[in-house]
Amino acid sequence: MNQPRDNDTGGGKYATEDHWRAMPNLSVRGRYSFTEKVSLPIKTQYQWWDNDNYLYAEVGINYKLNPAWDIGLMYGYSDTT
Repeated sequence: MNQPRDNDTGGGKYATEDHWRAMPNLSVRGRYSFTEKVSLPIKTQYQWWDNDNYLYAEVGINYKLNPAWDIGLMYGYSDTT
């Protein structure tokens, strides 16, 4: 749904447009455990529709402090066209 705002109607300093689209989604999530406490989580998500594409990938390393808590360092990548 496009709604003219601000500069489109002659006023204000900012202009925005909203586009909503439901897109098919392919998602993969996994974890490789080196030890009981150290693991490598990965996550990938890909969405597409016509010429619109979205890719997100994440990889990191986690350390399990106890059954309820873990800490980690993650790297994320995204690309949208």
